Amino acid sequence: NITDAGGNFTATEVEGALAELAAGSTDDQNIESLGVDLGTNVLTVGIEDGTSQTVDLSHLDDAGTDDQTAAEVTYDNTTSGLTATDAQAAIDEVAAGSTDDQNIESLGVDLGTNVLTVGIEDGTSQTVDLSHLDDAGTDDQIASEVNITDAGGNFTATEVEGALAELAAGSTDDQNIESLGVDLGTNVLTVGIEDGTSQTVDLSHLDDAGTDDQIASEVNITDAGGNFTATEVEGALAELAAGSTDDQNIESLGVDLGTNVLTVGIEDGTSQTVDLSHLDDAGTDDQTASEVNIADAGGNFTATEVEGALAELAAGSTDDQNIESLGVDLGTNILTVGIEDGTSQTVDLSHLDDAGTDDQIASEVNITDAGGNFTA
Repeated sequence: NITDAGGNFTATEVEGALAELAAGSTDDQNIESLGVDLGTNVLTVGIEDGTSQTVDLSHLDDAGTDDQTAAEVTYDNTTSGLTATDAQAAIDEVAAGSTDDQNIESLGVDLGTNVLTVGIEDGTSQTVDLSHLDDAGTDDQIASEVNITDAGGNFTATEVEGALAELAAGSTDDQNIESLGVDLGTNVLTVGIEDGTSQTVDLSHLDDAGTDDQIASEVNITDAGGNFTATEVEGALAELAAGSTDDQNIESLGVDLGTNVLTVGIEDGTSQTVDLSHLDDAGTDDQTASEVNIADAGGNFTATEVEGALAELAAGSTDDQNIESLGVDLGTNILTVGIEDGTSQTVDLSHLDDAGTDDQIASEVNITDAGGNFTA
């Protein structure tokens, strides 16, 4: 069985999902990434210009017990339009009616590393590390060892590996999803596919008005990055609250000499930029802070100029770090910024020293401190 968190399949097991993929795939897309979380055995498939999907493969790690054939796996044909009631018959129907002109060009497993390589026509090959499924001495079946009963005579192969290879070699795909629509009265989603029969999905159970009173501890999280020991929202928030510390360092300061844009990089945070190009205005730079605009790419301020941003910082700051020192070496025009409990950083301002044109010093640049945040 598969856990289809995205609701992409009507099938509940691998055989049926493969059948749906074969019937509904689109052409000239690349598989951008394949990865298996070794902790959960969840396979993540990223597709070009599409949304990544996950498949739970943990049921495959079942030591020595999974010897089913496709004909023994039941298939729910309620929404697929197929007549088949088991996976084998569903594959037969798909094979008989497939119209996909992409080929899987190659399938190969490196027996030394257990890495599967999938090559797709007009696309980029991808690899999947299957080594964690190598449970020595317990379940050493491969697709070529799983037999199929091909009642319809659609394959020359008698096992899954060969049947998949035949499907991959002979399928063509020129179908598009023609329409997607939800009936707001019934909450039924209708999916229309080119040259095929529309299918519906009842989403009404998702509209549980006034009855979803879950609390944070009842909402599970999928922590693919392994950032928490908790498995639910409440615990994750508690870990964040307990582990949060405000002693970040400014990791980098740099000015692009071509554009005069200052980039400030902060530890474990997103870099921000400030456009300093207006400061390089020979002999005419007598602006005040309220006249200096900022490019707030991160959306951290409502203000659009330095004066307002400083006021917001002063009013809303919750960081009890102080800038301990600011100094410019007049010989080299290097600005040194020292921050409390952090590492000092430097900025080379020498390119702003336009001899004979702008001889202002910091004490000559006025600010309009509307919020009364400074004595200067």
